[in-house]
Amino acid sequence: MIRRVKAGADVKVSAVIPFFNDGAIIEEAVRSIRRQSRPVEEIVVIDDGSTDPFSLSVLDRLKEDVTDVVRQQNRGPGSARNLGVAHTDGEALLFLDSDDTVGDNHVELALAALADAPEDVGFVYPDLQFTGNESRLLVMPPYNLYLLLHRNYCGMGGLVDRAVFDAGFSFRSEQSVGHEDWDFFVRLGVNGIFGRPLHSSPLHYRRWGYSRSDGVHQSGLSAARHLHPELDVGGRLVQIKRVWAPALSVVVPMSAMLSVADQSCDDFEIVVRGETGVPRTRGRWVLMLEGDGLHALRDGTFVERVVRLASDRSPSVPIALHAGSAGWHPLVEPGAEPFGVVAEGHYYLDWRRGLDAVATDVAAFCAYLTVTAGSPDRWAYANGTPPAALVPLAQFRPPLPPPEPPNGPLETTASEVERGFRHHEALPLFMPATGIGRLPNPPGPSQDGLGAIVERAWSDWMPPRSLELHLLVDVFGRATLETAGSPRAASVRATAGGPARLCVGQIWELPFPGTACLSSAVDPSTDDITYKVTRELPSDAGDTVLGYVPVDFLPGRVELARSVEEWAAVVRGPQHVTLPRLLDLSPGAYVEPSRAPSYVETSDSPAAPSPGGGAPAHRGPDHRAMLRIRRRKGPGGIGP
Repeated sequence: MIRRVKAGADVKVSAVIPFFNDGAIIEEAVRSIRRQSRPVEEIVVIDDGSTDPFSLSVLDRLKEDVTDVVRQQNRGPGSARNLGVAHTDGEALLFLDSDDTVGDNHVELALAALADAPEDVGFVYPDLQFTGNESRLLVMPPYNLYLLLHRNYCGMGGLVDRAVFDAGFSFRSEQSVGHEDWDFFVRLGVNGIFGRPLHSSPLHYRRWGYSRSDGVHQSGLSAARHLHPELDVGGRLVQIKRVWAPALSVVVPMSAMLSVADQSCDDFEIVVRGETGVPRTRGRWVLMLEGDGLHALRDGTFVERVVRLASDRSPSVPIALHAGSAGWHPLVEPGAEPFGVVAEGHYYLDWRRGLDAVATDVAAFCAYLTVTAGSPDRWAYANGTPPAALVPLAQFRPPLPPPEPPNGPLETTASEVERGFRHHEALPLFMPATGIGRLPNPPGPSQDGLGAIVERAWSDWMPPRSLELHLLVDVFGRATLETAGSPRAASVRATAGGPARLCVGQIWELPFPGTACLSSAVDPSTDDITYKVTRELPSDAGDTVLGYVPVDFLPGRVELARSVEEWAAVVRGPQHVTLPRLLDLSPGAYVEPSRAPSYVETSDSPAAPSPGGGAPAHRGPDHRAMLRIRRRKGPGGIGP
């Protein structure tokens, strides 16, 4: 593909709008294109066989207003978009559905992002600002082909380089398929044409309730493999996963003598660490090696052993690898410093982001993990397998560069989406380099076990970097809320020596799609504390952000106000509890059920049962964060 949108090039922009009986809203979409700070030279509306008289009259009015209208028999949006491409000649194409709109500088920003992208990028895709019967911002993740095989995050509304269509690509026109935009972007990715997110200008995406996409039941990886059988030929799916979402990233120091065996598990990447700094990785787990550990890579089963050790633990516990006498076995006796340590990828990311002038070796990473995740399990290993075919590191396959680090609030949120992705789609595929599967036996109809692995991961996964939201009640019955990055002992009795503390649920430390901001504010005249749940960050400098709560209901979530009331009812000591003032709950605010808390036992304060028979236990991994939110002191010395 030879890109036609490049920095400094004279570019014409064409807009294509597929249309079917949407006469009430099509003019709003057209107006949003005509308002662009960077003009769109050409607008074509493809009428996909509309039958509504009012809609047809609106099209006639648009045609009189210099908008090109092309009609065809009803064949679906994919066919309509293809016809629009044939009727335009712009180097950059904006595909906009007739019920969506874009901001005034959308084309200018998208064009700059596409022109600045590498040659293998053929399109940019925007975030979604839902309108209509929903109001929330959905931040899209960095481009990842393996993630794209599972769900569509590259929707319409960005810009596509015409070179994509010059290369012979088009939208599927079968009406029965559905998700033709997702299939289009998957085909581009499989053929080496990738995308780039556009966070500076979201698409205003109208939601009316049930839509055409909701009627398409087949989606995700099974649908991608059905529509693209080439993914199952020659280990192509394994190759895509290894490049874009490896189960394991092996970080090694720079060494001209290092060689790697043909591993039984090919689902890994090797990332070389320089003399200073720590490289970025893509793996679900990260293994750091040094010293004698580098020779372990000459064992053809080493990577698979490490991945199986890591994946057998829930929640995942870091593992320190020590030199042993033979084989693999748990290490009980104290030993020398480990030659390697493996931990979940988000721990590595947090450590990497927090590095300043500290050491970047295995010992330093072990020390960090001990503080944040507890002491690593210790295993002994000795290379007992004869070396297989060895490849010098200089000739080993280079990894794909990971996404750039976040630079702003939206980029940080997108990074959280990528972080969450590590916890499900990046789970291991136990396949050797030949592509012959050796996956676990699935409990369901799946023949390769992948569906079972992903389904189990989804059911066990909780958003990373979660915080516990605690209700504190002093002996006078005054209640406040605070957050903690790790589990805290709970007490149901308020005494002069300390308040009652109860965990009402888990919230998130950073914004994530489908969340709203939970903040507190202190009235300086009365010291009263008010808590707010708002879509936007608080504008008052005196407000303190506690975290982010889900505003989308899912089974198992508990309403924040109800959870606070139920836990306040079990507090002992004060005659009456004054509940925290919770305002602006109109979006709906929920908390994730937390683990059953451990209570501080006293002679007159027995362990209290959970309200309503007990909060469901959180089954996901226990992600501990180092961040402790500092709060302004409130009444009675208890801060929000």
